[in-house]
Amino acid sequence: MTVLNREEIESLYTGALEVLERIGVRVFHPEAIDLLREAGASIHPESLVKIRSTLVEKAIRSVPKRVFIFDREGKPAMELGGGNTGGLNTYYGTGSDLKNTYDPYTGRLRSTVSQDIANMARVSEALPNIEFLMSYGIPSDCPLDRVYRTEFFEMVRNSIKPIVFTSDNGTDSRRIIEMAAVVAGGMDKLKEKPFVINYSQPTSPLQHSLDAMGKVFACAEAGIPVAYPPGMIPGATAPVTMAGAINQSIAESLSALVIHQLKREGAPIILCGAHGWLDMSSAINVYAAPGRLMTQAALAAFYQHFGIPTWGFGGCTDAQIFDQQAGMEFAMLNLWASLCGVNLAHDTAYVGSGMVGCLKSLVYNDEIIGYVRHILCRGVIVNQDTQAMEALDRVGPGGHFMMDDHTLRHFREELWKPFLSNRERYEAWKEKGGKTIGEKAEEKVKEILTKSISNPLPQAMVDELEKMLDL
Repeated sequence: MTVLNREEIESLYTGALEVLERIGVRVFHPEAIDLLREAGASIHPESLVKIRSTLVEKAIRSVPKRVFIFDREGKPAMELGGGNTGGLNTYYGTGSDLKNTYDPYTGRLRSTVSQDIANMARVSEALPNIEFLMSYGIPSDCPLDRVYRTEFFEMVRNSIKPIVFTSDNGTDSRRIIEMAAVVAGGMDKLKEKPFVINYSQPTSPLQHSLDAMGKVFACAEAGIPVAYPPGMIPGATAPVTMAGAINQSIAESLSALVIHQLKREGAPIILCGAHGWLDMSSAINVYAAPGRLMTQAALAAFYQHFGIPTWGFGGCTDAQIFDQQAGMEFAMLNLWASLCGVNLAHDTAYVGSGMVGCLKSLVYNDEIIGYVRHILCRGVIVNQDTQAMEALDRVGPGGHFMMDDHTLRHFREELWKPFLSNRERYEAWKEKGGKTIGEKAEEKVKEILTKSISNPLPQAMVDELEKMLDL
């Protein structure tokens, strides 16, 4: 699916180039300013930089069009880039840095703690359709200067899946990359088979902070992928029209791309994103607004046109609890991510407009994603065997196929089977407790958390990582 034609993509590109050449962006990182000046950008007072289109074109040519991500054990996990494949290279993962969490045992809403991040990693590890982790929450039970390192520590020791980590600044990013190198067996091995991606973003409108650029530079130096999606709010920190917000978003991302490639040509980066909307009555940044879906689709089409790996959103909701609204919005956003073909669909299972964590929502989203993939990624397989001519000949008019060999050979892969959704008659469902899908998801979370970690890190490595938390 695409929502832009070639002419519209070219028009948006031209508009973003005009923003960069005529209006400019503010860059608050001294080394970035020096690199831009040396490359021929125009430097103005108050850190304002105007960037020529030739610098943008050069950066687009040099940036990798494929980024390969591995798991903690060095096995291939995700291939980013490659355009819109209808969900074949769309990967779903959690979000980051939520202040509050629904306790998986009491159901009470409380402040997030380190154990919640560990629990998320263990649940994600057990879910087949969740391919990467973000921190899920901000741990309130550790010192502020080690929050992000603690998040990484809890994720990496509880799951082998790839990690998108957040950080405080460039120094913090370097420390986390060093921790990842310990797990990978050295910095060279980490660069060869990266299992981490750093997350950073501009300050809208049209600003790149010292800390944001510090993270970008830390990743460029180490050859580690960085995701740099704008996080603007149309109607507040961006124009309220979709095209205006998209224009600003592209200008922010392309200016970051130029700086990133000036720092290290050929370093991997992931762009794109999507933008919520300022609800003018509640002042909420709406996660499930139609505008977010449409800006994601448009931005995905734009960056796919240039071959750049893409960042987007999985199933998240503005509902405050796991309810009917949440179910609708989870489903819409998960389906949309695969239709758009974004590579990394994050924030899966976010509740409360990106403020609350809920593990049973994560389990529920895993089932929705499985449903979506059965529709889009599997499709209708047409060959001589699946057309079933021999089976039709055997059974003939008026027969049935229940015991035919063709049915026995194909029904398991042909018929999608849920593990939460009800498919029983009323009496059977009632006899088994009449449980809702939310109750089943809650039980699944508790079941997963009772099991031991399947691939634990060696204790010596855990001890070394714990020491690095305080460096």
